[in-house]
Amino acid sequence: MTCFRWTPRAAAVGCALAALCAAAQAGRPLLVDDANVNEVGAGHVEAWHERMPGGATAWTVAPAYAPWKAVELSVAHARSASWQRDVRRLQAKIQLAEPRDGGCHPAIAFGAFEGDDPTTRFAIGIVTCDIASGALHLNIGGSRESGGTTVPTYGAAWEQPVGPLVGHVEWLGQRHAPATIAIGLRRDVVKHLQLDASVARNAGQTLFSVGFKSQF
Repeated sequence: MTCFRWTPRAAAVGCALAALCAAAQAGRPLLVDDANVNEVGAGHVEAWHERMPGGATAWTVAPAYAPWKAVELSVAHARSASWQRDVRRLQAKIQLAEPRDGGCHPAIAFGAFEGDDPTTRFAIGIVTCDIASGALHLNIGGSRESGGTTVPTYGAAWEQPVGPLVGHVEWLGQRHAPATIAIGLRRDVVKHLQLDASVARNAGQTLFSVGFKSQF
């Protein structure tokens, strides 16, 4: 599957999950993933609505849970009302070292993207670095369709508090496809509830999304 190419076929499978071919299943509103996981026994649910090029829309719901220390399991289900298609993404993320102030910690993520034939599998290496008041996230890995060749993927994101908000800018892509630039904002409105929004730009096309994250 080629990500970030805004065509009717891409819209049909849900642009949010198509975009995630270039990154692990990231925390809203990022596309580039961070190396953090939920505490053992804790989880969260994210949901977001997208407006894609051509006016197509899609909803995605993505729960995640940490059954063991440093291991987070997640699933995302996207449906495009415009194209009547469903896409699922299954993922496991393993944190390889605990976060530390002023330092970096790594994680790995792997899984599969289903709902379009053939199935795409992926593996991503993730590093998050705590720098000053912000955070740098780096992703590098690959995705592979059944019977196909591995396509390298990569991404980088910077998160920075801006008053009561947290903003980010990111860049991501894969081989033989235009890179994508995105910006976003998030804010905790009450305890355990976050509201967020993002705008992504690729090859002259724009994708808007709004969503929330609820922790439990």
